[in-house]
Amino acid sequence: MKICILTPEYSGYGGGIGTYYSQLGPALVQAGHDVFVFEGSSYTTAENSSVTNIKDVTVVTLGTKAIDEWITKFWHLSATPRLQLTLAAAWALWDLAQKYGPFDIVEATDFALLMVPPIVSSTATVAQMHGSIGQIQTRDPIDGFELEGLLALTIESSILGWAASVQSPGLENALEWQRQSGVDCQHVLPAWTPPQIVVEQRICEDITVVGRIQLWKGPSILAAALRLIELKGQVNWYGRDVQNSALGSGSTLQHLMSIFPDIWGKVINARSQIKPEEVFRVQSTSKLNLVCSTWDVFNFTVVEAMASGRPVLCSDKCGASSLIVDGVNGFVYDGTDPAALASKLSTILALDESKLASIGVQGKRTVTEALRPPSIAGHRVELYKPLIGNPKPTSDMPDWLTQLVAPRPDRMATDAFLEQHSARRLVKHLVDRLKKKIGVRL
Repeated sequence: MKICILTPEYSGYGGGIGTYYSQLGPALVQAGHDVFVFEGSSYTTAENSSVTNIKDVTVVTLGTKAIDEWITKFWHLSATPRLQLTLAAAWALWDLAQKYGPFDIVEATDFALLMVPPIVSSTATVAQMHGSIGQIQTRDPIDGFELEGLLALTIESSILGWAASVQSPGLENALEWQRQSGVDCQHVLPAWTPPQIVVEQRICEDITVVGRIQLWKGPSILAAALRLIELKGQVNWYGRDVQNSALGSGSTLQHLMSIFPDIWGKVINARSQIKPEEVFRVQSTSKLNLVCSTWDVFNFTVVEAMASGRPVLCSDKCGASSLIVDGVNGFVYDGTDPAALASKLSTILALDESKLASIGVQGKRTVTEALRPPSIAGHRVELYKPLIGNPKPTSDMPDWLTQLVAPRPDRMATDAFLEQHSARRLVKHLVDRLKKKIGVRL
């Protein structure tokens, strides 16, 4: 089987999507299939496209030059420049993939709208729902991008009806997309194998959190919970600070320190982002590993923490919480309730070390067995087989949808939409924007 994967990230150190496919790709190759990964999105930074081979997976990376060639084909989206760039990059990546085809099956992510071009092109496409632009803008809104977020969510929800299959690694996310689109979404666990790293046997008194300092990663819920209890150790939060204009200061960490001055910087220590192998070492020596997201499609940090052999306390809003049986191989709590988190933390930290170690061992056994790459790859192939040669025709796709997401004949970008705003408003905005750029306090 010749498999095409369209993903925003694969090579190097990325996020959950990169982890997902860097585990799945080699497993599919080991199962005897040819795998081509096309990596890129509107966040692409390399100027030229490139080709590499990683563990017998052919990886083709999109360059910005290719994206630039597609921008003018989406002139009708000039009023929403980020959406314009996102779709231009998605079509540029799909165009690049055509040079290596044909393929028996295409799998593409919802994020960056990479699933849109192959679906519109009537190709047998598995839409893999990892956490879309529309979902993220809804949960972590950024001022000025409201319209683009709503348009993205509209596109994502509407186009799934023409995908050959819709899947998600998170059970709750699968159910969410079924409600959102009316299309069946299968829950399919990801492949994953533990890192082969030797770690120290010492256990410290600290709690470890690994993840971006971002609103939906639960930093406010955790801070509110810690106001309700007294810890013996500290909480070390490893991850980069995410800028968010909706918070005023732009920095999520600064925002947290302003509203929780007694917690952030005193009980919770913000640490820099660390490499994957270092994450595993830190998790392996922690009293407890905590994942407190108020939303996460899956969250590989949960899996990595369970594999470390130390107990994990996980929000039930993380997709990976479906792997945990509370009190047996980890712990689960209501991810939206600070009091529930505080209560659970008090209960766990009162347990003796032998009990915590036993639960950690069970967690490690769970992820090692449930996510074995050969088993997951075999299951994925069985799901692919009936889709081969059976794309859904797009002849009945509504005109508004194709006119929105498909390229048009080249035309210079137009600013005609600005005519809808008064000259006074435009001048005021220009002056305010210039003041911000040169650092003048408004």
